[in-house]
Amino acid sequence: MNATGRFKPSDTGELVARPTRRTQAERRAQTREALMAAAVEHINAVGAATVTTQQIAASAGLTRGAVQHQFGTPEDLYLAVVTHGWEQVAAAHRSAPSIETPLEQRITGWAHTLHAAYDCDAARAAIEMLVHHRNSATFMAGQLPALQEAEGVVDRIWADSFADTQLPAADLIRIRRTARSCVIGSLVRRISDPTDTADPAEDLVRLLTALLAPTA
Repeated sequence: MNATGRFKPSDTGELVARPTRRTQAERRAQTREALMAAAVEHINAVGAATVTTQQIAASAGLTRGAVQHQFGTPEDLYLAVVTHGWEQVAAAHRSAPSIETPLEQRITGWAHTLHAAYDCDAARAAIEMLVHHRNSATFMAGQLPALQEAEGVVDRIWADSFADTQLPAADLIRIRRTARSCVIGSLVRRISDPTDTADPAEDLVRLLTALLAPTA
């Protein structure tokens, strides 16, 4: 070991770097990330009504005590899943076509972006949880701040992307939320009927074209 303690001699006598120890915060973040990934996977695999924290912990190679330590109650974990889902939805929209893209291509790109954003694993797990807990006022209120934050991010990206249509910002946002409702509706139908494999993207292109470029 040298004076700084950062190196140790190898079997050949050469100095090699010591492995960097993770901080407690890094270990906690890694554990939380592993539990979140396992929760998303199991919710999508077995459904919100069937998933258990024991399954989630075992899949992550942890104990149920780790779930309690990281999240508190199972409901807190499931709310975190929904929050994570909305965060991923907002992040997915950052790759949507910008105003520099020709309008027809932009509409098609946005239709596919909307569908992909809400059809990712994290978003589908969030929607599954919301469908399951739809009659719980406490649960629905708990996820609202994350939803509102994500919606605000997406609204700004969308409004900037279609500013050249000359439509008022409020109208643009209403159009985006109509499109979002169509996408989520198709995903909810798929949750209720897993055999439903219809792709709503083309219908969404036609809807957005009629609303954003009616003379196209």
